[in-house]
This record gives sequence, structure tokens and C-alpha cells, in this order.
Amino acid sequence: MNFYKRTTVALLGALAITTSCQKDLLDKVNPNQPTVENFWKTATDAQAGVTAAYSALQFPGTYARWIHFATDIRSDEGYSLSPWTDLANSTRFVQLDYDLEPIRVIWEDHYRGVYRCNQILANVPGIQMDATLQKTALAEAHFLRGLYYFNLVTHFGNVPLILDPSTVRSTAPQATIAQGMAQVVSDLQAAITDLPVSNTVGHATKGSAQAILGRVYMQQRKWSEASALFTSIINSGKYALVSNYLDNFTIANENNSESLFEVQFSSVNQGGGQDVAGASEGFERPQFFGPPGIGWTDGRARPWLLDEMSDKTVTGDGDPRRDITVFHYPMLLFGQTYQTRGVPLTDTFWHK
Repeated sequence: MNFYKRTTVALLGALAITTSCQKDLLDKVNPNQPTVENFWKTATDAQAGVTAAYSALQFPGTYARWIHFATDIRSDEGYSLSPWTDLANSTRFVQLDYDLEPIRVIWEDHYRGVYRCNQILANVPGIQMDATLQKTALAEAHFLRGLYYFNLVTHFGNVPLILDPSTVRSTAPQATIAQGMAQVVSDLQAAITDLPVSNTVGHATKGSAQAILGRVYMQQRKWSEASALFTSIINSGKYALVSNYLDNFTIANENNSESLFEVQFSSVNQGGGQDVAGASEGFERPQFFGPPGIGWTDGRARPWLLDEMSDKTVTGDGDPRRDITVFHYPMLLFGQTYQTRGVPLTDTFWHK
């Protein structure tokens, strides 16, 4: 009997040792997995970080989808009759669910962009690389962080100001609106100082930062400061109005002379833009705002916009911007009449 007891104990001990060894065997760190500690080494790493910071502009909570409901549809220019009642109510500032996706994702995706900018600003200064490229990378991070925080403060007010990648988000205190906007101004001023006058398509320029900062100043009613920035943009000779207003909304004329800064989307693969390899880089506003039969009409244009563009040109023609901006009767809805699509003749929809 004692023999069996000793044998059982020995076997259990061996099993415990074997299990422990097997666990250690599986607890391995992947040496090829990028981490903060081993990533920021070269100029290529710095550029990859900048690309990641720009990619956050394509997220559903930034410019791919939901922010258009928080801006255009919450403004006097738009409204929502979405069958998703919570979404429609949120555009009227009625929100019963604190975790409502269209609002929560705006918050989350902007802070994801902020985090990526903070990584650049904390780590790129330590990389041995071309000084001009380094300065531009840091300026682009300041521009993007300023833009992300401008949207956050505008839509949420007293948001946490996280300026260091090591800050734990859940413990960051709220800042006042004044403090938040002061940080936006600081970031954009830093960007203006070091951004180039011209840059790769899709990247910010000095004019981009001046334009956003001018908008911030206008929101703060600092008219003279805003005017000085806009005058500088005009006098730079880098920008001009296009002769055809429609050129601002066609694929063939993207990033034209009127463009101060454009978020780059792809028309090749439409759909939900997610931050994973192979995901869509499509722009989703047309799907959510398009007229029946084309889109879901979750966001609509108010009819009074037509009245604002009812003046005649010097040749007696109607304002050419009207039909480019708003679908209205008797225009065709992508080749079909209002009646064919069964749409009330008084309905108006976004055309851009």
C-alpha cells in the first residue's frame, strides 16, 4: 500500500513539474513583435508613426462616418429622421444612453489619434535622422493632435488633456474648455512654425495649420487674429478658388488649389473603415446621407438651404452651387425622378 502511495505522490510531483515547464515554454515574448521600447529606432519608424497618426482620420469616429452627424446634422443645415431613434435623437442633443455608439466612437477614435501623436512627440526626437524630416514629422504630429483635440473640446467640452503616452487614460483629470483650446492653439502654432509650405498629398502644410487655427480663433471671436492668418494664406500664392465649384467634389479634381487639407479616402473598397490590415478606406457619408435607393437617408439637408442660394448670376442663371449642394425636385436622383423613386417632392438631400 505504501508503495502505491509513494508512486502516486511521485507521479503527481512529476506532473506538476512537467506542467510548470510546459507553461514556461509557452510564456515566450515574440522578439519580432514591435513594442514602444524597440520600435522607434530609424527614420522609417518615424514615418510609419506619422502614417499611423494620419490613419486615425479615416476611423468611423473621425471623418469616415459619425462626426458628420455631430456637425452637419446637429447644425441648422441638417436634421435626421433615421429609423435608429437613438441616432436621430442624438442629433437633437437628446441622448439617453451614455454609451451610444455614434457618440462614444467619436470620443474613442479621436483619443486613439491623440495617443499616436503623443508617441511621435515623445519618441521621434530621440531618433538619429535627417533634421528637416524630423522637424516635419514632429510638426505633423502637433497639427494632428491640435485637430483631434479641437474636435474633442468642441463636441465634449471638459475633456482630459493627455499629452504623454505614458499617462493612464482612466486617471487623467478633466481640463477646462479654456485649457483644452489653449492646448489646441499651442499645437497648431508649433505646427505652423515647422510645417513646409508644400507637402506630400494628404499631409498637412503650413496653410493647413493656419486655416485650422484661424477657425479656432473665429470660434473664440478673436477676429483680428483669424483675419491675419487667413490673409497670410491668401497672400502665400499657394491657394486659389477653382473656376468650377463642382471640381471640389469630384474624384478627378481632389486636392486642388482650393484644398487646404483633405482626408484621403479610397473609392476602391467602400465600407466600414477599421484599423486592421486589409480594411476599407472608404468614405461612408454618402451611404448614410444619400437619397432613397442610393443611401439610407439618416442625415438630410434642410430645405431652407435652397432659399439661401436662390440669387441669380450676372447672366441670369441660377446659383450653380445650389444643385451641386442639395438634391431637390425636379432634379434627378442618380438618373431617376423623384416620382420613380417614390420620394416626396418636398424632400431635400445632401448632394455632397
